Amino acid sequence: MCAKSAIPAVEKSVKLLHVLAAGDEGHMTCAQHPASQLSISQMMRYRVVRSLVAHDWLHPTVAGDFTFSEGAFPSLDLLCIAE
Repeated sequence: MCAKSAIPAVEKSVKLLHVLAAGDEGHMTCAQHPASQLSISQMMRYRVVRSLVAHDWLHPTVAGDFTFSEGAFPSLDLLCIAE
């Protein structure tokens, strides 16, 4: 869902989060992201993933994968409280 007033970079970031969430047990490497299906360039994927790591939403593993980190939980809690 892409509204007229949506910010393209945010839309792509959310799509990337959905791809990560659908990965095997929450693990996915940057190389596995289906960029062609999402219309997200490799540079954009890299920058989004690095930003999510910097904000503790993703955690890199020893194998080079990424898993969701506890840093996202406070944001999710706030969303649940708002509803």
